[in-house]
Amino acid sequence: MFAALLNTLGSTLVGAMTNAGAFVGISAGARALSHEDEERKRHNMKMEKFQKDHNSWIEKRQNNLDAERKRRQLAQSSEGHLQELDASMREYARAWGAANPEPQFHQYYHPSQQQKHKDYLGAIVVVAAVGGIAYYVL
Repeated sequence: MFAALLNTLGSTLVGAMTNAGAFVGISAGARALSHEDEERKRHNMKMEKFQKDHNSWIEKRQNNLDAERKRRQLAQSSEGHLQELDASMREYARAWGAANPEPQFHQYYHPSQQQKHKDYLGAIVVVAAVGGIAYYVL
């Protein structure tokens, strides 16, 4: 019973060490193949611009929603409230419809062709390695 426990524990440790080694090896290989410094700088600059624009959009949207909320609170009767709500929704759709879409990151950053090729190559290598290991193990 003690031997079985040690055998299980040993198998678990060997598996964990193998996984850690594979992860470190793949990471090192990816780092060796990439020239990611300039790509990372370009990505970070675009991310900063995107975040600035997105925060500005959120602030404008929140101000618009607050103004609409205050305007609706001013209506006293239920009929006036419904008419005001209808007008508010039309105004909101006019101001925040297709004319002012939420910024998306893909509008700011497009990976270079070199980066795309490296990503594809990395995916192919990982899939081939996993497939080869599975073939020999199973």
